[in-house]
Amino acid sequence: MDQQQKWNSFYSSQKREPFLHFTEEQLDNILEKFPQTKTALDIGCGEGQLLVQLSKREIIATGIDISDIGINEAKKHFNGTLILDDFEEYEFPQGKTFDSIFVKFVIAFIKHPENFFKKINSLLNTGGGFILLTPTMPNPDHTSTKEEVFVDRSLLEMLLPQYFSLLEKEVLYTDHDKQLLLLICRKK
Repeated sequence: MDQQQKWNSFYSSQKREPFLHFTEEQLDNILEKFPQTKTALDIGCGEGQLLVQLSKREIIATGIDISDIGINEAKKHFNGTLILDDFEEYEFPQGKTFDSIFVKFVIAFIKHPENFFKKINSLLNTGGGFILLTPTMPNPDHTSTKEEVFVDRSLLEMLLPQYFSLLEKEVLYTDHDKQLLLLICRKK
């Protein structure tokens, strides 16, 4: 199953986990660290919940997702820019930048993590916020569907410092060696 089919299947199902989205309080806490945020990008925007939250705060939000089902659902609730494409392959207009970039539950599905972080860095204004919500564990087995959403923590420890300063690391959930991490970073 390719990535688009996988995410279309996910967005077609009715089961949703509440931790997939930021609460209003969590988002306010994040945005307090980046008061200059006027524009934001949500990579893997899905059905657009974060885009709606950002718009309520008068932030010009853009969402990108590989799933046409997710994008079509987002269109029902969000009137801003939505891009149906794979972030890794999509070419943003030259000079396009954002004040904050959000990535939730996406990193494990990225084919080229080093290029992914480099691209985010190029799209983020200096001093801008990079907000990453991801499940992690040591050495996940990506052939197992149970572990496919997990990112190897060592990968983040290696790549993040190349482009970003870590402002805050919050462990939202722990189960043995598995953690749900919220990483709030600033572009160097």
